[in-house]
Amino acid sequence: MKTIALRFKVFILCILLLTLSRTIHGQITTRSISEKESSQYNIHKPANNSISHKILPPFDLNAVLKEDSLEMNALLPFRFGKAIDVDIDIFDQGTRVNRSDTTLIYYQISSIGAFSINLIFDKFYLNSNTSLKIYNAEQSVLYGPITEKENPTNGIFWTDLIKGDNIIIEVSILGKTTKGNELHISKVI
Repeated sequence: MKTIALRFKVFILCILLLTLSRTIHGQITTRSISEKESSQYNIHKPANNSISHKILPPFDLNAVLKEDSLEMNALLPFRFGKAIDVDIDIFDQGTRVNRSDTTLIYYQISSIGAFSINLIFDKFYLNSNTSLKIYNAEQSVLYGPITEKENPTNGIFWTDLIKGDNIIIEVSILGKTTKGNELHISKVI
C-alpha cells in the first residue's frame, strides 16, 4: 500500500513540474472546437487521401497492461501511453500545397484504436514566418497555433494529448522558403 501511495505522489509531482514548466515558457492552447469553428482557426485540411500518412503498427494492449501491473512495485510513474519510435521529418516527408503566398505542409499519423496521440519532436525550430497546428481528423480538437515564440532552447518539444486515433500536422509558411525550419518527430505516444 505504501508503494502505491509513493508512486502516486511521484506521479503528481511529475504532473506539477510539467505544468509549471509549461506555464513558465508560455502555454499553447489545446481546445475543443466545433465544425463551424474549424474555419475560424484557419484549418485548411485537404482530402485525407492526398496527405502523407504514417500508420503506426498495432500493439497488444493486454500485454502493455500486464507490464504496467508488474512495474507497479517499481515506484515508477503511471504510464499513460505506449511510446513508438519513428523517423518523421515533416519538411521532407509532408505533403506540400501552395496557396497564393502561403506554403502549407501536411502530415497525418494514425494509431488505430488509440484514445489520444501526442508527439515528441527531437528537432524543433520554427522561423518567424511559420506556424504549426495539430488537430484530430474530425477537426474537433486543435493544438496550437505554435510559433517561433515556443521554440525550445534544446530543440526538444512535446505536444499535448490530441484526442483520437488519427491526427493531422499542419505547417503554414508565409512565402515559399522553408529554410531554417526543423520539425522532426522521434516518438509517437
